[in-house]
Amino acid sequence: MIVPDIAVNVLPYDTNLLHSFTKFPRYLENGVQSVWVIDSKQKSVLTYEPSRTIFLERDNILTCNELIPGFELPLKAIFE
Repeated sequence: MIVPDIAVNVLPYDTNLLHSFTKFPRYLENGVQSVWVIDSKQKSVLTYEPSRTIFLERDNILTCNELIPGFELPLKAIFE
């Protein structure tokens, strides 16, 4: 089985985030190093990593320097 370093999940606009939480820990258990959950309704991103969870809002910048050095994505760019 090939496991990606990063998994990105874009929630549909009408999905309740709480109902989706159960699958994300399984990604990490199977070797994914970072899971990005993009919530278009709340205009936010949750990043799950083995040692931490980070909540980012529209005015934040998504980074992942451990896996993608120099990567910076202003969330405003994806929610406008």
